[in-house]
Amino acid sequence: MTGVSAKGLVERDGRIAGVEVAGAGISRHTLEAPLVVGADGRNSSLASLAGAEPSRSPNHRFGVFASMRHVDLVRGQTSQMWLTGAEVAYVFPNDDGVTVVAWIGPKEVLEEHRDRPLDFLKERLRALPDAPRLH
Repeated sequence: MTGVSAKGLVERDGRIAGVEVAGAGISRHTLEAPLVVGADGRNSSLASLAGAEPSRSPNHRFGVFASMRHVDLVRGQTSQMWLTGAEVAYVFPNDDGVTVVAWIGPKEVLEEHRDRPLDFLKERLRALPDAPRLH
């Protein structure tokens, strides 16, 4: 439903059974469901409404991102992702020959590569199976 947001939760028999919504030109309306999933992000208003306590954990990861021109993708012309243990890499082709290239991994390797992030990114991507060709 375009233009609405959650304003409250509906409880029945001790469980969440729906969501009350309202928005631009729409008065409060109840949507019932056998399962309600709050997929509204880290500072979830739905989780707050449900009384859920947030959990926090330290961030042990870092990422390197770059926009590059003329990246030759080996597996077609769509976005690609590699999951290699604790590391993840992405390529996101965009308009005008620009591709966003990204690598995310454990923070332990940050210090040894902090002074050369672009070289580090290229090295990590070149080591992947079916790696894009970076010029």
